[in-house]
Amino acid sequence: MRWVMQHGVVRFAAKRAAAQGDLHALFMRDDRYRPDPFPFYEAVRRRGRIVRGRLVSVTVSYDVITEVLRSDDWRAGPDEDVMPRP
Repeated sequence: MRWVMQHGVVRFAAKRAAAQGDLHALFMRDDRYRPDPFPFYEAVRRRGRIVRGRLVSVTVSYDVITEVLRSDDWRAGPDEDVMPRP
């Protein structure tokens, strides 16, 4: 059951999104991008600084990435405000 929730649902959603033309989903599912991802990067650049998809938003802009990663809204790991105390 864990595999289905962690991987199966994502694969199913990516397959549907790719069929509808979602750029990131196509990248996830199309093996031709693995040895050479640069055509994907160029497709993202042609669509703008941030490409919103059904599953995620994608960017290849250094400026956007820098702004996001330096933002106080960005964090990795559990939210300490809602985690139970040991």
